[in-house]
This record gives sequence, C-alpha cells and structure tokens, in this order.
Amino acid sequence: MPTVVLLGTLDTKADEYAFVRDRLLAAGLNVLVVDAGVLGEPGISADVERAAVAAAAGTDVGELRSAGDRGAAVTAMASGAAVVVRELYDDGRLDGALALGGTGGTSIAATAFRELPLGVPKVIVSTVASGDTSAYVRESDLVLMPSVVDVAGVNRLSARILANAAAAVAGMVLAEPVAVVTDVPLLAASMFGVTTPAVNTARARLTGLGYEVLVFHMTGVGGRTLESHLGLTAGGSIGAGTARTLDDCAALINAWTAAARAIRPDIFVLCHGGPIAEPPDVERILELCPDLDGFYGASSMERLPPNRRSPPPPAPS
Repeated sequence: MPTVVLLGTLDTKADEYAFVRDRLLAAGLNVLVVDAGVLGEPGISADVERAAVAAAAGTDVGELRSAGDRGAAVTAMASGAAVVVRELYDDGRLDGALALGGTGGTSIAATAFRELPLGVPKVIVSTVASGDTSAYVRESDLVLMPSVVDVAGVNRLSARILANAAAAVAGMVLAEPVAVVTDVPLLAASMFGVTTPAVNTARARLTGLGYEVLVFHMTGVGGRTLESHLGLTAGGSIGAGTARTLDDCAALINAWTAAARAIRPDIFVLCHGGPIAEPPDVERILELCPDLDGFYGASSMERLPPNRRSPPPPAPS
C-alpha cells in the first residue's frame, strides 16, 4: 500500500495532523509522520522525531530552542526536513507528501517537498496559499491549498478543507501511473503568447519527425523552469542595478553543469544573463568555468553599441 509522509510541527498542529492522519489511514494508506517542531512537546507520536530532523541539518533541537530565534529554527528544520524527506523517497518509503501550516510550517514543508521529483504528489494546506506564492513553489509542482481559516484546530470549516486535502493526496498516490513514452528524443521550446502560432507550427513539425517537445511559457516561473537563471542582465544604461557577482555565477554554472552532465554527459551548456554583460565578463566566466561550452547574448549584446556611445546616466541627487 502507498505511503504518505506527513511533515509538520507536532507541538502546535497536533490535532490537525491527527485528523488528516486518520483520514489517510481510513483510505487504506500507510502514513509516516515527521516532526519538525522545536518549542513545545509533540502532541502526537512521530515516526521520524524532531531530533533526527535537526541532526540532518547539523544542529540540535535543544540549541535551537535555547537560542529563541524562530527564523533560525525554521531555516534549520527546513534544511533537515529536506534531507529526511528525500531520503525517505530514495528508500521507497514515500509515495506522496502532505503538510499543514502557516508561514513557518509552509516554509519548512515547501523547502522539503521541492526536493522531491516532479510528479510525486506534494500538497500543503496553507494560510499563505494565495497572492505571490513563488517563494514557496518555485520551479516545482507543489500544490498549495488555501486553509481559509487558520490552521488552529479542527472545526466545521477546517475539517472539510483538511479532509479534502487528505482525499486529494490519497487520490494522487492511488491513481494508476500514467504510461509515457521515454524512448524518443526530447526538445524544449520557449513560448510567449505572441509566439504561440510559430511554436505550435514548429512543435507539430518536430513531433512528425519523431521528437517530443516540451513547451515552457516564458512569463514568470516558466522561464526559470526551462533554464537555470543567473538573474536580470546588468550593465549599461538600462541594465539591472544589482546582480550576482561573476564569481558567484561561476560557482552556480559549475554546479549546474556538473549536475546536468551527471545525467547526460554530452549535454551542451551555455551561459547567459546576470552580470555577464560585457566581453570581459564573458572571458572571465569562461576562465572560471572550464567545462562550459560557451555564452549566448541577447539584450546585453544588443545594447553594446548604444551603451558605448551614450553618456552614463546622471547620479541620483
């Protein structure tokens, strides 16, 4: 029977976690509870205790509690939970994941659940599941479900929402796996609304030639999902005023290149954007990133001639 991992702070949300645990068990699923709380004593038992979560982050629950820094505690337990959740998945002990919480609980769970591969069910019932949720979801397929009321007890409103969340995760993990074709060449394409006709035409042609094409909408998270992003291009009169340093970008490029080539050794890796705005920047990056295949320029290259001819903008008064 599939296993759903419940991750949360059992010192402040014990009743709610007991409720969804029992709903999942009633649906015939195995449930594994991970405690990420720090301050009070857990209200229900955990299969993975908070000490193990803290240890996975290289710290100690007692130290976190004594420090009295909520932000530091959330960051540490999020880091440890990410390690624990990924290990459970790698060990075949996680088929789906569910969490409940406010800003702290959502931050912990989102950090952990983003470590799971795309397609693994991951749901958080959250008080912040509206507005700009990009900091939680990022490039994952994490589902945020609005709690409507605070996650503070099981009542006539929250009971229905929590039950729906448990049923949603149960449905996801019990569903038959989708049969997909994986033995054809895979291509990625970027698309905006105005380029849709052209991209659809190209996709149809490539599909006819035996390729599978993944289309990414380049507004918002789509672009970041398609490519690892160094940030807005800096430099010139209209470039971003702040950006990562070249050395910071070199470290990211080397890490991304190594990760990509661990999966496919013949992958072609190019860099673009961020502080890589002038020819000397490109030269420096190529020196720092010996495994990089090259650089491609867009707006930075287009701006070079006018930027060289235009006087710098006046300093703000």
